Amino acid sequence: MPAYEFSADPRRVDRVTVHRWLSELSYWARGRSREQQDAAIEGSRNYGVYDRDTGEQVGYARIVTDGATFAWLCDVFVSPDARGQGHRQGAHGRDRRRCRTARRPPCHARHR
Repeated sequence: MPAYEFSADPRRVDRVTVHRWLSELSYWARGRSREQQDAAIEGSRNYGVYDRDTGEQVGYARIVTDGATFAWLCDVFVSPDARGQGHRQGAHGRDRRRCRTARRPPCHARHR
C-alpha cells in the first residue's frame, strides 16, 4: 500500500484535478464551473492527501468556517483509484484544534 501524507497547505492543491473530480465525478457538485471552484477554494480552509512517493494528490476536502464557532466540512473526495486505502481515517479530524469551539451542525444537517 502506498504511503500518504496529509497537508493543509493550500498551495499544494491541484486545482485542475480537484475541479475535475468535483464537477465530473461527484453528485453534489456536478457541473460546478472552474470559476466557482476557485472561489470556493479561496474562501475555505483546504486539505489534501498526497502520495508520498509521487506527490500526486489523491484526496481533497475543505472547511468553511467563521474561525470561532462554526465549521462545515465539505467537498470531501478521494480519487477513485485510491479509495479503500484508509485516507478518510488519516484526514478526518485533523483540524479539530482550530474548530474545537464549533458546537453543533447547521439546522439542515442536524439528525432528528
